Amino acid sequence: MAEVTVKSISIKRGTSEKGDWVNTIITPTEGDKWTGFLDGLTFLKEGDIIDITEYQEGSGKNHNKILKYQKVGSAPPTGNGKGDMTPEMWAEKDRIERASIEVQVAYKGVPELVETLEKYPENQLAVAALNWAMSKLGYWSSLGVEPEKAEAPSNAPEMPTPKQYGRLKVALEGYDVKEAKDILIERWHTNETKHLNSEQMEDFITQLEKGKGDEPEDISF
Repeated sequence: MAEVTVKSISIKRGTSEKGDWVNTIITPTEGDKWTGFLDGLTFLKEGDIIDITEYQEGSGKNHNKILKYQKVGSAPPTGNGKGDMTPEMWAEKDRIERASIEVQVAYKGVPELVETLEKYPENQLAVAALNWAMSKLGYWSSLGVEPEKAEAPSNAPEMPTPKQYGRLKVALEGYDVKEAKDILIERWHTNETKHLNSEQMEDFITQLEKGKGDEPEDISF
């Protein structure tokens, strides 16, 4: 455990395969600098006191990395209530709030979009909107596809269609669940169909139909 009084902070941003990241570098009133990727660190200001309960020791030029902490003291107010926040802090606060709102909108919109595509599968606007929503919910990241920031990912694999999900339901009837999951794990190292794209889903349905001893057929809905 280490108690640190903040003298100043600096913020670095970037993007990796896992998405956007924000690194907060804390200069304390005493001792070496600290670094951390936790959202709350970006809102610390001069005079704040934090108790670092878990950290990863740095080596060489790398600072100690904060893994867990709690704020135990605050800087005295400046009088107007707004001077405590720097423009960079306000920008980071807006980014986090905007991301939260986008995720909520995406979560609420997915069921309606799926219903629309069941009725109108060629509706490209609905397809683009669903791609955007799924990217905000982290779906494309789970497939190893880097999500785009503000638009539907153009390089994302095609999602399974409502028709495929209908065929999957039929193919799974009377099927041993463990055997079905074993096929998924053997072919794609996952036991959940939500991680499959359209091509993989088609192959999975074919494997299930072959396992029943039936010839695959195009089922019309």
